[in-house]
Parts: sequence; structure tokens; C-alpha cells
Amino acid sequence: MDTGEVLWEGHPSHWHYFGWWLLGVLLVPVLVGFFVIWWILLDRSRRAYTVVPGRVIVEWGWFAKNSREIRISDIRSIEIRRGGLTGLLGVGDVEFSSSARDDAEVVFHAIAGVETVRDLVRRQQPA
Repeated sequence: MDTGEVLWEGHPSHWHYFGWWLLGVLLVPVLVGFFVIWWILLDRSRRAYTVVPGRVIVEWGWFAKNSREIRISDIRSIEIRRGGLTGLLGVGDVEFSSSARDDAEVVFHAIAGVETVRDLVRRQQPA
């Protein structure tokens, strides 16, 4: 997808997978750990979040790519959800909604620096 200048891009934070990382490292001696670590990397790579001038985009999938986007000018609310230990580390969800829907249209799940992304998108909105 040609999106022009990329202002921010990311994937779910490694902190989101902390328990799985711990399990994978502990199980490396019995080789099962390598499969756990492989699954973490594969699962993390299947979701990509992007902010470009004028749009926020989420893409997901391994073989068939799906995407959802919303124009920044149409965003009416940006909600941040953080919880637990990962929330204390600045990891959470950023939900973008327009006035056309009751629920979030685009959600960046488990990303690091949620306030940074929210503030970047707010700066892109027309005054």
C-alpha cells in the first residue's frame, strides 16, 4: 500500500507478550521454547499500525492482508486504554472513532507509547 510519508508505524509491544517470552525462554532447553518464540514473532508481525498524513491504518493477517483506516479529519474521539503492569510501562490500546459509529473504527492494540501516538494524531487534525 502506497501511503506516502509515514509519521509513525508500529506493531504490538513485546511487553504484551511478556508471559509468552518467559515461557519460551524457560522451555528452550526442551526445544518447545523455540516454537513459542517463533509464534510470538509471527503473531506480532501479523498486525501493523501506521499513521500517515491524513489517515490512521491498521493491517492484519499473514496470508490474506486486511486493513481498516479512518481519515484523521473524521476522527471525533481518541481513547486510550491501559491496564495492569503493561499499562504502567506505557503499553495500551489507542482507539480512534468517528461520529459515524458508536464503537472504535481503528484500534492500535498493545502498543508502546500510547500518549505519543494520540498526541501525534491530534496534531494532524484540522483546527
